[in-house]
Amino acid sequence: MAYAEPDSALLGGVPGNPDDLQKYFDDAADEIDATLGFVYETPITRSAEGGSLPRPVELILARINRFLASGRYIMAVASAGEEGNVHAYGWSLVKEAQAALTGLASGANELDAIRLPNPGTGRRRPAIANAEAQSNVDAFYGAFTGNQANPGMMFDPTFPSNLAAQEAERLRGW
Repeated sequence: MAYAEPDSALLGGVPGNPDDLQKYFDDAADEIDATLGFVYETPITRSAEGGSLPRPVELILARINRFLASGRYIMAVASAGEEGNVHAYGWSLVKEAQAALTGLASGANELDAIRLPNPGTGRRRPAIANAEAQSNVDAFYGAFTGNQANPGMMFDPTFPSNLAAQEAERLRGW
């Protein structure tokens, strides 16, 4: 559910395709929900008391949606002589929308909307789990610091010391 309609896009003279714009507006609304979903119940449709959203909250969400969608659309379809850079107007719209989202997500600014229970000081972002029992990076460095070989290693971790022993034997004339 988009918070703004494609006919309100801020394209700055760039021609727009209504079907493409709808996708950009829907994607921008998803980004808003993903960012604010750690703080507010999404999609944001009701005030904190359960009634309809106050007009200022609707306008803030519509503006963020409009800026994100318009900026990303402009950057995708227009170069405007930027010579290898992103479209400056489109980028400014995206930056302003992201700044507003950051302020809302961090708690610096608040919406009159249904908040999720406070998760406390625990994790507030997705966790990433490593499926391997041991880090490949640790195994690599361990091989050159004298640690034992792990199953599946393709080289002898004692190689430097074996080489030294072989060289010493050669020098002694064995």
